[in-house]
Amino acid sequence: MTTSLPFVSQGRNVFYRERQSNMYAPAAHSLSLAVFELGYSVVLSSVFVHSFYWLCGLDGHYTRAWLWFWAFMTSSVLLWSYIGQLLVFRLPTPQMAELLGGGLASLS
Repeated sequence: MTTSLPFVSQGRNVFYRERQSNMYAPAAHSLSLAVFELGYSVVLSSVFVHSFYWLCGLDGHYTRAWLWFWAFMTSSVLLWSYIGQLLVFRLPTPQMAELLGGGLASLS
């Protein structure tokens, strides 16, 4: 979450500029962020699960346990990405978003 906060905060500035000029609707911006994060999270969690699952000595076959592990990792990455985006767009400064994001990450 904390690594994506600077990129999302730069995107927030672009969003405000484009919203002032009425280039596109806010729903289109939100949808594009969500779709991009979905694809990125699936790829990222797939790379992690493929390297980590068998490295730990878990079952070497594609089983339901592997699928559940992958689904959990994907949903976890998505959750933290969306929480980071929420913090950046809802708080007034990116520094506050990073502070609150670090606090939330330490609670989990």
